Amino acid sequence: MKKKIILAIFVIFISSNASALTCSNLQGSSTTAENNSVDVIRDGFSGETIRLSSVTGESNLIEARWGQGITDNPVKVHTVNDNKWNITVYVAPRRDVMRTYTLYQSRNKTVLGISELQTRIFDNAPQQRNYFANCR
Repeated sequence: MKKKIILAIFVIFISSNASALTCSNLQGSSTTAENNSVDVIRDGFSGETIRLSSVTGESNLIEARWGQGITDNPVKVHTVNDNKWNITVYVAPRRDVMRTYTLYQSRNKTVLGISELQTRIFDNAPQQRNYFANCR
């Protein structure tokens, strides 16, 4: 019973911290399939800051506000708990890009992972971008 109470307090603590997180110094790469080859480069969003906040009255929805003016409202689709991390996955489908936001939360650290699936503007080459940032 004590373990369940401690776990419940820990989950509430994590949830309350997710109400407003700033994830800084995003680092990532872009992978593009083009002309029978794969090109991997450091992505232009590297260094970006993203602010995640809860949406009033919506327990499965967050707002992701990028410093460059992009705003998404990803919906929570899955939560996994293992021995170290509470992992929550949010999905933000848009007409031109599919973004997944994954929050990895432990007792003393929060990390944001983002994946983008799209076709590159101008030539429609398949493109995936992946990023990580530390949050506070």
